[in-house]
Amino acid sequence: MIIEMLGVGERNARTQNELTRVLQKDDTREIRQAIRTERLAGNIICSNDKGYFLPENDADIKATIRRLRKRSKAFEDVADAMQMAFNQRSKKDGRKKNVCKNDN
Repeated sequence: MIIEMLGVGERNARTQNELTRVLQKDDTREIRQAIRTERLAGNIICSNDKGYFLPENDADIKATIRRLRKRSKAFEDVADAMQMAFNQRSKKDGRKKNVCKNDN
C-alpha cells in the first residue's frame, strides 16, 4: 500500500515520480490511481505541490480538501464550456443535443 510509503507532514512529502520509482511502477498514473483507491477506502492522504504525505494536523487535511474541490470545480467548468460549445454547434447544424451531465 502506498500509505505505508508516506511520511507525516508536508516536509516529508513524496512526489509521484519518487513513488513511481520506489514502487517500481511503469508510470505516475498508477500512483495516482492507487492514491485515489486508498482515499476512497477512507485513508487520509494529503497532497500539495510538493507531493503526497500523511497529515500532521487538521490544517493539512483541510488544505487538501480545498485543493481537491478547487480541481473538481475546474474540471466542471471545462465540461460546462464544452457542453455549451457542443449545444451551439448542434443548434447550428440542426443536430439533436444529446450530451448532458452524467451521460456516460
